[in-house]
Amino acid sequence: MLSLINSGGKIIINSSQIMNIIQVNSHYEYSSIGRTTMEMHEYMISKGFGSFVFCINKDDPQNNIYKVVNHLEYRLNGIHSRISGLEAYGSHFPTWRMLRKWDTIKPNVVILRNIHSDYVNLPMILKYCAKNNIATVLVHHDFWFFTGHCTYYTKIKCQKWLTQCESCPGLKEGNPTWFLDTSKKVFNDRMRMFKEIDNLAVVGVSDWTTNEAKRSPMYTNAKVIKRIYNWINLDIFYPRDTFSIRQSLGIKDEPVILGISQSWIPAKGLYIFIDIAKHFPNCRIVMVGKVKEEDRKMMPDNILTPGVLKDVTLLANYYSLADVFVNPSLQETFGKVTAEALACGTPVVVNDATATPEIAGDCGIVVHNNNMDEYYSSIEKVLALGKSYYTSKCVERANTLFNKNKNLEEYVELFRTLTEPK
Repeated sequence: MLSLINSGGKIIINSSQIMNIIQVNSHYEYSSIGRTTMEMHEYMISKGFGSFVFCINKDDPQNNIYKVVNHLEYRLNGIHSRISGLEAYGSHFPTWRMLRKWDTIKPNVVILRNIHSDYVNLPMILKYCAKNNIATVLVHHDFWFFTGHCTYYTKIKCQKWLTQCESCPGLKEGNPTWFLDTSKKVFNDRMRMFKEIDNLAVVGVSDWTTNEAKRSPMYTNAKVIKRIYNWINLDIFYPRDTFSIRQSLGIKDEPVILGISQSWIPAKGLYIFIDIAKHFPNCRIVMVGKVKEEDRKMMPDNILTPGVLKDVTLLANYYSLADVFVNPSLQETFGKVTAEALACGTPVVVNDATATPEIAGDCGIVVHNNNMDEYYSSIEKVLALGKSYYTSKCVERANTLFNKNKNLEEYVELFRTLTEPK
């Protein structure tokens, strides 16, 4: 069993432990990837593994959660990446500091999630993993790992990542570069660095994402490329009684159309929801997430904007409240909000791009190329059939494909595969 003492930031680990696992992600608990990071951390600890998280938004050494950078370092690294065009090439001292902790932890597995937030130096991490023969798992919540710049390339319809990134058409997308196009250097650096890691695994969070990763020339040396779906905490996300939340929002018998996004921008369907609200004046449109004040002024009166919901139980109440969940996103490697809606028994109407149709399955309707007439007719059809027509099928799909314990056990098996003696 694991015996761990943490005093004043000094980690002491009993040599009888089974395995030490490190996750690196920009955030802990906050956002869907942050919740995924937290849930894996808690699960691994519950199973007796040594689990450690390195992030930018929380410092809790007693629970093995470490903040990599302070505010000034974070800002300086952001300026460096925008000027140089080299994202995740700065942050030398914070990464050195982090790696000194790793010397003490002696990780068996390092999981890299969202690295592109100006807080760590990726070449330093990969060099450390290669030198120490640490099993390294790249989880593709987006496509940044195998491009020269982009987190997504679907919107700009770029295929250069299949051969050689250069003259990048997406420099202003994602984390923008102010001056320099370094996509060729970054692409070639990653191609070389990934091939130097003997124990490399690539995890796609959907079949679509995994198949895209298999097409990349980056991973010819990968020991494993496989799909492990993101999961849903089914102890929280399940059909709930919504009497109280309806009262608090002033919603009576009118149908509810729900959308959820961390930030409401055009690529996530901002204007689509505004059009839906105008077309369905007798429905209440609920848009959970950050909305800019200037965008709020354009919204019809039947739109409710409760803001960002950090309380996941409250979030589950909103999913359960809805008669239909709409996801018009142009770019989803998984689409956790769609899966969470299904777990709460709510049918979905989704755009046909990327992984979203795969997650939705037959629990709603797929719209082609965000066609507004199709949105109107699909929503009308779902509302006419009634939520109860879909609920049991939605819950069954979520329980079968997105079960937290089942999918986390897939990761445990992957870690064992990577670390077993050759």
